[in-house]
Formats: sequence, structure tokens, C-alpha cells
Amino acid sequence: MNQQHIADLSAELIMKYYDNDYMPFLCAMDDDAMWYGPAEGQFLHGRENMIEAWRSEEHALSFSLGNIEVMHTSAHPSFCDVMLSYHITTHYPDHHDITLYQRVLLTWCERMVTDEAGNREKASRILLCHISNPHSKHEEDTIYPKNFHQIYYSNASFRQNGDRIHFHGLDRSDYFFLSDTVVYIEAAHESRHSILHTVDGEA
Repeated sequence: MNQQHIADLSAELIMKYYDNDYMPFLCAMDDDAMWYGPAEGQFLHGRENMIEAWRSEEHALSFSLGNIEVMHTSAHPSFCDVMLSYHITTHYPDHHDITLYQRVLLTWCERMVTDEAGNREKASRILLCHISNPHSKHEEDTIYPKNFHQIYYSNASFRQNGDRIHFHGLDRSDYFFLSDTVVYIEAAHESRHSILHTVDGEA
């Protein structure tokens, strides 16, 4: 299992998910996968249950995802843990915006799967999705925080359609910054590295 490929794939799936293209994320789930959602008490077991839950969900939310940090580690060639952390802003139809700092752990494994032609091949699948900083849950919400703005407000917000800039960290982490949050970039270590200055400080 190529760890860097899995880390890049994880970031790609998360970015698609918050563009309201959730099927690639769900299709990457293992048949027996577990999903622990961001709200208290949210738990789903099995890919088919997840797909059914998402398909039955209706919402008018849009999202801005920025300043993504992606770290990966593995203790076995067939498994890989990917930790993603990022700011996520939920945009509500009534023009309220709520920004949270989100952490997501994805545990990947290699499985033998059968494709549409009946051929058996190795594929990477998500065994576990754990959003590790739970928040309060509105009684009417299931998957998406449609009524979350009624119990929580934040003034912080990112521009919805900002371009992302990709950086590699010295610790092998990957970072995806919204261009609107970058103030300037400074050359360091005889121009071998860069210091990124953002509205939140150095990175």
C-alpha cells in the first residue's frame, strides 16, 4: 500500500465530499466499515447503511474547506492511518456561517474485491472514519448539521470559492491552504524550504 497515495486520495475524497459530491467518499468505504460522525451519538456500520443514510438526507448547505493538514502512518504494509485536520465552514440558507476546526481519522486497508467484469483485484478501502472532536447534536439532524446554527455561532469564515495551495511539510505532512488566508511566503534554509505566513500565523 502506497502511503502517500492513500494520503493524497484521502484529501481528494474529503474535498469532494465538502463540494457535496459524497459518493466517491462512500464508495471508498469497506463493506464492513464504521463511521463515527461529528455530532454526539452519530454512528453507522456498513457501507450500504451509509449510502442509504446519505441518499435519504436532504439539505441546502454548502461548505468551505481550508487549511488542510494531512498526516499518515502505518504499522503494516496492508494498512494505513490518515489523520486530516482542517477548518470547515458551513454556509446556511439564512446566511449564517459557522466555522469549526475538524479532525478526521481514516483507517485504510487492502481488500480483494470483484469488479463489474468478475475479476478479482486488490483495492484500498476505508475500514474506519472517526471524526474525533464531537459537537452537540440538534434533535432534528441526522447526517448534516442542518440546524446546528441554532445552538452554535462563530464569526470566523472563509471565502467559499477560494483556491487551495498545496505544501509539503518537513514532517512529511501535506497542507492545503486557502489562498485568501496566505499573507506571504518567505524563503528559508538557502531557499531549500519556505515559511508560509497566514492570517493565523506561521506554518
